[in-house]
Amino acid sequence: MYRAQVPGDYSRDVYAAYVYGLSPGAIVEFWISADDEIVSDVRRFRTVPLSGEVTIAVGGDAGANELGQQVSEQLTKYDPYVGVFAGDVSYDNSLIGCACIWDKFLSNWDKIRVKPKDPLKDDNDDDDDDQGYMIPLIFTTGNHDLGVNAKPRDVRYSSQDCDMNTMRRIRPLYYGYFAFEVVNGRVPEICDRSNNHVHVLGHSTVLWALDSDYGEPALNTARWVSAQLDGIETAPGRQARHLAVYHMPMYPSLSDPAIWAQGSRLRDIWEKELFTKINITVAFEHHVHAFKRSLPLRNGKVGEAEGFSTVFVGDGKWGVSPNDSPPEDALAREDERFAKLGTFNHVWIAKIDLSSSKGGITLIAVDDHGAEVDSVAV
Repeated sequence: MYRAQVPGDYSRDVYAAYVYGLSPGAIVEFWISADDEIVSDVRRFRTVPLSGEVTIAVGGDAGANELGQQVSEQLTKYDPYVGVFAGDVSYDNSLIGCACIWDKFLSNWDKIRVKPKDPLKDDNDDDDDDQGYMIPLIFTTGNHDLGVNAKPRDVRYSSQDCDMNTMRRIRPLYYGYFAFEVVNGRVPEICDRSNNHVHVLGHSTVLWALDSDYGEPALNTARWVSAQLDGIETAPGRQARHLAVYHMPMYPSLSDPAIWAQGSRLRDIWEKELFTKINITVAFEHHVHAFKRSLPLRNGKVGEAEGFSTVFVGDGKWGVSPNDSPPEDALAREDERFAKLGTFNHVWIAKIDLSSSKGGITLIAVDDHGAEVDSVAV
């Protein structure tokens, strides 16, 4: 068990533990004890099975607000095994004094549960004794998680200068609160935690959770992915299928040249060093507070849909208010690479067939009222 403290006078201890040996397709129960006394109710979550269809929910730019919570409430009917927030999660801006916003975000998410499917019960039966399954979280870094908006690019990468005993050199709360990797069977120290992590669903579907040039140079991230490939285990005879989730868009839904310039390093480096090498099927992008789905693209051009190109979806509007969103006329309507654009709040639901590496993926965009505003099979 790894224990971390939020520096200063904020009275928070954060614990992280590596739980190993879990069976696929299982229901896991746990509770919290302190000083030999149980101090929590029984909690449950589900592990991903090795085959069949699984669902994940993906989005970004959430915040700890009512609108974001309303979007989150819509995803429960799809029974997701995990919620993926790709940057700008709580909007704490790497300020230690904003630890309370993480409290609110996590408290809000704790209310988002998947109800067990019991064939002997009426679907409308509200059982207060069963709060449902918790939905585990996967995060990636965004500008508002690391507080990099005012920093030049060449001084963003602060992990090498980390010292958790010196206030001005501590890493952002994001790293202290969340550990998504294991090194030699242990949770790494905060200063050693990676900006990138990888998750394998079933026998052959790989989800890359990547930093997008905020905490790590884009080329370093591409090289990190290459270094991880040999360690990813897939079923014999099955080719891995790759999905990527990150914050900064390579192909933003807005026409503003300044927005496109922000993602130029990713296009210049990742297209060649990452996307074309491992054939990423779907890329979830965010940051610009809009909505998009591209046609299948390869090297910025429309390509074939199967085994060749990437569908880019996003663009980061889980909980962003209308006041912080672009107008409709800012969308890149004249760019023929986009199949659909909009400015509505949404979360993406990915239904993934794990039966084979060629099993289908269905993407469904759900708005804050529960309407399915877009869908596509890839």
